[in-house]
Amino acid sequence: MGASDDKRRIGLAVGLSALVVGVAGVELWREFEPDSVEGPAAVTTSPAPSASVPPKLPSADYSNIFKYDYVGPEACRACHAEKYANWEKHPHARMNRNAHANSMRGDFSGVSLDYGQARVVFEQRTGDYVMSVLRNDELVRRFKVTRVVGSRFVQMYIGVQTVGPEPKDDVVYRIEKKLPFAYWLRRKQWFPQTYDEAQKTDEFDESGALLAHFRYDERPGAGTWRRTCTLCHNTFPYATRLEAVGQDRVHGFPVEDVKLDPPREHAALDEERQPVVEDWDLVTFGISCESCHFGGREHVEEGEPISFWPRGAGLTMAQTAPEAPRGSAYVINGICRQCHAATSNGPIYPHGGGTWNSREGLDLAAGNCASEIRCTHCHDPHVAGPVPNAAVDDPKHVSACVSCHEDLADADAAKRHHRHGDEDAPNCLDCHMPRIVHGLDDVIRSHRISSPSEPRMLNEAMPNACNLCHVDASLGWTVAQLKRGWGVDVKVDGLPEGPAGEVWLKHDVPVVHTIAAHAYARTPIGDGELGREALPHIASLLKDDTPANRMFGVLAVERILGRSIDAEAYTPWAPPAERARQVDALLAKPQ
Repeated sequence: MGASDDKRRIGLAVGLSALVVGVAGVELWREFEPDSVEGPAAVTTSPAPSASVPPKLPSADYSNIFKYDYVGPEACRACHAEKYANWEKHPHARMNRNAHANSMRGDFSGVSLDYGQARVVFEQRTGDYVMSVLRNDELVRRFKVTRVVGSRFVQMYIGVQTVGPEPKDDVVYRIEKKLPFAYWLRRKQWFPQTYDEAQKTDEFDESGALLAHFRYDERPGAGTWRRTCTLCHNTFPYATRLEAVGQDRVHGFPVEDVKLDPPREHAALDEERQPVVEDWDLVTFGISCESCHFGGREHVEEGEPISFWPRGAGLTMAQTAPEAPRGSAYVINGICRQCHAATSNGPIYPHGGGTWNSREGLDLAAGNCASEIRCTHCHDPHVAGPVPNAAVDDPKHVSACVSCHEDLADADAAKRHHRHGDEDAPNCLDCHMPRIVHGLDDVIRSHRISSPSEPRMLNEAMPNACNLCHVDASLGWTVAQLKRGWGVDVKVDGLPEGPAGEVWLKHDVPVVHTIAAHAYARTPIGDGELGREALPHIASLLKDDTPANRMFGVLAVERILGRSIDAEAYTPWAPPAERARQVDALLAKPQ
């Protein structure tokens, strides 16, 4: 046993000064560090404790779920300086912020966006950031931004209406809601916020006149800050989560495993008598330390080991707290699922995976590796994740697979498994976590770990890993290849004929059109020639009825052409006739 281990035991066993307790806390953190993201062979960053000296666990009456248990991220800084510094740079820390010069990423310099017969001006007035909607140069509505959501890919805005046709006592002037326009950071472009949603929105009548009035949901509670935005974008006590979200549908740990008795009636209700999270419930704006680690007061002030298991008076969990919770997929994934569990973002694939982002936790739980894999196998929660449009996957993410599937760690064994040549070899993620999910900035990988032979996906002509590369081959070809190469006999019935890419571009589920276009743009076949040949088919996405498809259709066409398309050449929210003229012009001179 080394000197550092002796120091750790002494620091935890004896009530020394606050500084020594803090050092002990740092050592305990390292003791329970999850598998290193540096590679599958590294399990811990310090020696495991002797079997005769079990790790110290929190006391039986440890509490970490109530408001008085939370101390905020500054209390963690002294002992965990490196992690604190990383967190400050993480998008989690800036997930929600008040509207001020340091938080605003959108262009409020007086630029405008034409949307049908409306012109929207983004500007500053008397110190406020505002969106002014004009028709025929007359002000129709004005919104004041009060808070921002997001800082990495898309920034959305929360605010109130200050000018409009409604009577002055209308609820629209009092409730903070998601505002109708957002800013795409990579493209430096404003767009209607509904274009980032799975739902189709009727925007124009038969004459091309705009139907939207920018109060696009009349229900007072829909899209409001305190009912929806706060739940996943901020840090607040776990007990409040049980109260505000409701014990019957709480995110994170399975609902049947969590019980807070007696049930507490949340004091804050909105106009529809629905429980909400108010500002005074929050520990911090954004996602900070205690969103994942639960309340840390007893750890900070009493020197108790931090608990990754929710504890407190009246709270019972169906499962027993594991002795080393950082090694538990149940605990780690349950923590991440508090927020990464969106249930209303678009349709669900036949195999249970999501078509839209923000439900990664649910997808992981529904996949083949759910009992073993942990979010932390691939993601360091203190460091920003990968850029979705990166050309090459992070090798650490690929290596996480062989930490369990050790028989495939050898290059020759892997080659026998994937049955591809060295130059076109897919990695584990390509086949088992394919790019079939609509993300914020690009098409991203599914977190539902599955097989290309998933019969529910093939039978409904949904995207599969094989045809994402072989978009020129039929679905029947894929079924035959699975049987010949891997001995998997997939039972299918009446598959559509023709290239899978063309089948997907005409699919009944709109998001599949986007997946098809991006498959053509990414396919390695013919060094991109296949995508260029299919450009007339792919360009149909720019005329698609679903706004989100048009937004991402531009990305696919740009990737094929190898150049950007500016707003003058194509505008996704232009009236249908104008969009059609723009697309015809692009196809006439594709280069």
